[in-house]
Amino acid sequence: MACEVIRAETCRVPDNFFLAFDASMREFARTRSEEFLALIAETGNPDSKLLQRLMCRGVRELAVTHPIAALEFLTADPRRFWLGGMHDDHGDSAELIIALAPHLSDDQLAILAAAICNWKMYRDGGVRMGNVSTPGDIVCACLPVCPPNASRKR
Repeated sequence: MACEVIRAETCRVPDNFFLAFDASMREFARTRSEEFLALIAETGNPDSKLLQRLMCRGVRELAVTHPIAALEFLTADPRRFWLGGMHDDHGDSAELIIALAPHLSDDQLAILAAAICNWKMYRDGGVRMGNVSTPGDIVCACLPVCPPNASRKR
């Protein structure tokens, strides 16, 4: 019985760690946005998906106040279109796009749409997962005219 309790607690530790780190990163972004953006710029494009997700979630907090920085973050690395958790491979990316799109000009939306449509996994159809919305579906819903070869959900 004691071993089961230890195993259960051990399994929750990464979740608790991620939740605490996530809350801290988002709070840092909200309260010290310029320092957060400097950290993002200094960090660059790490190979760690966890770090990419945490940065994405922090950037989402700034989508309204710093849309150009958020767009630059999202389009700087194509892997950022595939950020999410175990049950939604695109959840964090999709949430950032949803938060960001209303604050972009038509030209900026076109840049975002082009980046998504040029993303190899989207182009090759590798992101179709049942009813899960992909970044391309989301941005197409935000555009007045959907780019060629992209799906559209209304």
